[in-house]
Amino acid sequence: MNNRRPLAILLLLTIIAALLRFTALDRPSLWGDEAWTFSRVCGSYQDMLDLVSVAGFAPLHYELYWWIGHHIAKLSPIVMRLVPAISGTLMIPAIYFLARQLVSIRTALVAALLATVSAYLLVYSRDAKMYMPFWLMCTLSMGCFLWWLRGADSLFSRGARPARDADPRPELSRGASPAAKWIVPARIRWYCWIASSIAMVGLHAPGAMLLAIEAIIFLSHRGLHWKRGVAFTAGVAIILGGFLTYYARFSKLKDKVIVEHTTAASQPTYDIHLGNTGIFWVPWYNQGRTSPGLFLYATTAFLFSWEYPMDAQVVSIPPRTYKTLVAATWVLIGLLVLGIFPWRRKGNPSADFTDSADSETGLSLDQSAQSADYSVPIAWWRALLWIGCWIVVPAYAFYCVTVRDFLTPLNWFRFLAASHGLIAFELVVLAGICFIRCGFTWRERATKAGLFALVLTVLWLLCGAVAIAISTKAWSESVWLPRYLGVIWPAVAIAIATLFMRLPTRPLRIVAIGCFVAVNLLQFSWRVFGESEPPTALLARDVLDSQPKNSPTRTYTKLSRLPGVEPGEGVVGSAAFRYYLAAFSSIPVVPAEFQVGPLQHSAESIKYEDHFQFHPPMQNPFMLRFADLSMWIPNEVKQIPTIKRIVVWELFETKDRDLAEQDPLKAHLPGWRRVSQEIYTSYDHWRWRALYLSRRSVYERG
Repeated sequence: MNNRRPLAILLLLTIIAALLRFTALDRPSLWGDEAWTFSRVCGSYQDMLDLVSVAGFAPLHYELYWWIGHHIAKLSPIVMRLVPAISGTLMIPAIYFLARQLVSIRTALVAALLATVSAYLLVYSRDAKMYMPFWLMCTLSMGCFLWWLRGADSLFSRGARPARDADPRPELSRGASPAAKWIVPARIRWYCWIASSIAMVGLHAPGAMLLAIEAIIFLSHRGLHWKRGVAFTAGVAIILGGFLTYYARFSKLKDKVIVEHTTAASQPTYDIHLGNTGIFWVPWYNQGRTSPGLFLYATTAFLFSWEYPMDAQVVSIPPRTYKTLVAATWVLIGLLVLGIFPWRRKGNPSADFTDSADSETGLSLDQSAQSADYSVPIAWWRALLWIGCWIVVPAYAFYCVTVRDFLTPLNWFRFLAASHGLIAFELVVLAGICFIRCGFTWRERATKAGLFALVLTVLWLLCGAVAIAISTKAWSESVWLPRYLGVIWPAVAIAIATLFMRLPTRPLRIVAIGCFVAVNLLQFSWRVFGESEPPTALLARDVLDSQPKNSPTRTYTKLSRLPGVEPGEGVVGSAAFRYYLAAFSSIPVVPAEFQVGPLQHSAESIKYEDHFQFHPPMQNPFMLRFADLSMWIPNEVKQIPTIKRIVVWELFETKDRDLAEQDPLKAHLPGWRRVSQEIYTSYDHWRWRALYLSRRSVYERG
């Protein structure tokens, strides 16, 4: 492949990614998590630090938003989403850069394509949380780490070095200043790894897990050298220095998760309760899911941003939507399973984990790794081991923390034995078929099978170590959410691209990639341009338009649902609604006032008049009229003849669409006419459960 062609394709993919991420960036309306991000940074810098430390978050994301909001621009909906949108766009070249350290050019371009259209990344590229910048830094951290390791091969490998790396900067080898000697290619790679990793752990604590994976990769990399070991150890110390200092001295997370119990023993005992932090709701969210169900809904979330629902949740999902997404799930999973099978393709039209030759150079992968070009793929079994560790070890750790009686690696064999031999027999037959098909000679088959078994053994031992470590702690809360597991998404993308490129024929590979692109773009387009979040921004705008005493507009709301934080819960009184009141007005707000909201405990306790009061309270009340349509509205329009326009917001159950399409005010407002009516369906877009209907009716006098 021409050297310029991959870069041109990558540039095109990056442009497409930017168009997808920046088009209608303020749609859909911000939801609860994004509003809470605003609530933590709308006050002083000390307010922000206090709130972040109490919640247990890493500070970098919130420091960036505080700086933007206080020095660059007001945190409007578009400004709130600029950081994740930029990060999501940069993810495409970052994924290509990472994949290019492990796989061929074609497979790396496919991985970049998957990142471009991934609904999972597209959704979080317009989500004002730390996740998208965090995943970008995870990708860069691992990419720069592998880049550094592979560059270090030329410095520490035995034998002659390539001519271009023999003395990268001859002018710095003699007679240069001591400071200049630190600016050499190998050290620049090391600096890039340090910088991206510091940003990674500064954005989100799970980034520390990736450092453990990098340690495994370091130990399994060829040509270990003590100088490289010193550099790696020093790098990890630098990366974790600020991270550990923050959580040891500034963050109050430790006080919230480690609970002391008084016992009869001389020493107290401690339990770790992650539910005492801001993720207290996760156990409720995962309640009722079995272990296979947990893995299935995380898999579908990574594939196309849909969490496979439990049986009890299916009834609230539109039947056509559910059937389409279930079909897409099993089609994509089936194609990935086909990619695992060792198809025979002599001549190797595309390189991947199990190919013995690089398609671009024609050399064996081990030979390519020793050539002058360090960007070619490495040996397939090392790539498989590293990607496997990146996916399996963190996922299994989250699983062990989440499930109280988790399945240990030893129990995996007991599970097979308890299946009356059927599953074991099927696995043996499949293994035999794969052994015959994996090579053209017995030596090649034995070599590949032995290396594959070695990789599986290492992964099994690592999972065993994780199980032992977690079993010694008294974990008590669920932490299984796809976005918490997002630290493994870059590895998942490379694995999917590799499996697609291993399919036996070009038409089948095109079909597989086309299915992925179509399903993900459909998911994303419905999320942005269809119905998902309620029109919270429009609701807040209507309320603000009716605030001036001389305003000819009045907005009435009939609340029949308590406000929430989950997707689709942006009703009156929710955090998202309060954000839009603050964002669309010129009234300053501080965290304490933002997080209080209206005084309400149930829908029935709401009075006709209530107030959202931002600073200063007595001068800037927001009047919310919770209306009894048949009494309040007719009486007020009779008393105030200057009212020329009325906006009425109501909520209905999804089963009451016929009722929502009626006009109940027609008989109560003589002399008025309804000029428009819109009905919105709000969904929990994680599972596409239909939640409720919102009706916006506009009336004018005359």
